Amino acid sequence: MLVASYKSISNGYAQLTKQFSNWQTVFLVLLAIVVNLLITSFFSFVLFPGHKAGPVTEPDIYFFLTIFILAPFLETYFVQRGIINYILKKWPTELLMACLISSLVFAAFHYYSIPYILKTFLSGFIYGTLYISVKQKEQNAFLATLIAHAVFNGLGFCITLLLRS
Repeated sequence: MLVASYKSISNGYAQLTKQFSNWQTVFLVLLAIVVNLLITSFFSFVLFPGHKAGPVTEPDIYFFLTIFILAPFLETYFVQRGIINYILKKWPTELLMACLISSLVFAAFHYYSIPYILKTFLSGFIYGTLYISVKQKEQNAFLATLIAHAVFNGLGFCITLLLRS
């Protein structure tokens, strides 16, 4: 029964990513950013108000370059591109499994606290779904996911600066 449930959910996920692959890439990127902002807001203001986990450092140019360029590039390259492509090369129909595993690894990279890990698991799932959907369009899934991740991180950086002033 558990296997049948997974297969049903997996088939639904495959249909969802196929549907997304019919949408414009720029819209998918914007959607990923907006949904990620909504999830972050829900975690920050509803589920865990007052929770202050995440990277702790002074918001300077080095931190900005790290979270806006370096981290999104490395995480997208190794987590979404690397893991998802590897799994799909071995098991081409396992879209959901590829996304879930990449999301778990993405979350593990953000081990600041349990709430932060849960939130970044969902972010990883959004980025993985974006990657798979754009890959099905035979467009540059790496670039689309990198842009969504970098813009989200950049917005977070700007919001942090505004809240500190």
